[in-house]
Amino acid sequence: MNILKMKYCACALAGAVAFAAASVGLPQSAKAAECGTHDKVIAFLGKKYKEQVAAMGLVSNKGFMQLFVADTGTWTVLLTTPEGISCIVAAGDSYEKAPIVNTDPNA
Repeated sequence: MNILKMKYCACALAGAVAFAAASVGLPQSAKAAECGTHDKVIAFLGKKYKEQVAAMGLVSNKGFMQLFVADTGTWTVLLTTPEGISCIVAAGDSYEKAPIVNTDPNA
C-alpha cells in the first residue's frame, strides 16, 4: 500500500472514530480525552477511572481496538490508528464479564 493511500485510510479511520465518539454521547468527563496520543489516553483512563486493558484486537488491519475496564464497572472502548492516535469511541458503566460459551456443535 502506498503512503498516500495509507494516509487516506488513517484520515478516514480517524474521521469515522471522531464521528462515532461524538455520536455515542460520552459522559463529559470522558470527552476531555476523546482523542490523543495512545500513552496520554491510557494514562487518563488509568488515573481518572482506574481502568485497565481487558481485551484487544485488530480492526480490519486499519486500527487497534482495546477495551478498558475497572473494578467499579466503568468501561471504555479505545480505537488507535496506525499513527498512534487513540480515540474513545464508547464508554459506560455496569460492565460485567460474560463467560465464554462454546457454540461449536462438534465440540
